[in-house]
Amino acid sequence: MLGKTNISTLSEGAIVTEIEDFKWIQIQSGIYGNFVKAVCKNGYLAAITADGTVVYTTDGEVWQTSVLEYEDCKLNDVDWDGSRFILVGSYTDASRNPVDEYGLILCTTDFVTYEKVVIPNAEDSTISNIKYDREYIVIYP
Repeated sequence: MLGKTNISTLSEGAIVTEIEDFKWIQIQSGIYGNFVKAVCKNGYLAAITADGTVVYTTDGEVWQTSVLEYEDCKLNDVDWDGSRFILVGSYTDASRNPVDEYGLILCTTDFVTYEKVVIPNAEDSTISNIKYDREYIVIYP
């Protein structure tokens, strides 16, 4: 339970939260992407959308939005590993030739600052022209 919130539900464009006396309020999130996953860990309720947007709250009433600054960002999973949140998905790197999709792993403790995890040689590894790091699908901390 976060603050006075008992239940929160997510839908396209809105978050609906039950506050104390079984009163439901709709909070306009401004998010119109499809929610992929939500996690309630370490005092945060956080949810990700397929298009790279993160919404989070510590009380269920005031929601913040964090838009990841990666081109064509796609998020697939978010989880808590005991010391930080980990988000995985993919992005397009237009600065490379040829432009290609790469796997994305980000860590955060507060959903304000993110640290990209770089796996050595992952973005340059190919076997028979098959890239194995185009997208990360799931986290298992």
